[in-house]
Amino acid sequence: MIKKKKMCAMLMRISPTFPGLLDESETSERHMTSQYQCLKTISPVGPDHDTVNPQQCTGARGCYKEA
Repeated sequence: MIKKKKMCAMLMRISPTFPGLLDESETSERHMTSQYQCLKTISPVGPDHDTVNPQQCTGARGCYKEA
């Protein structure tokens, strides 16, 4: 069983979804090439002035909100 990594509730993927790419793991090509946005700032930069993506938006950041 694949254990899903918890991501910040404020992280939103904004890039298009392409049919046929079914691997939803954070290391998949789909996630590595996706664009993300913070729902707190409505930009690709979080309130702590760092970029947003599934690898960086963790509990280690002060702006993190548990999903």
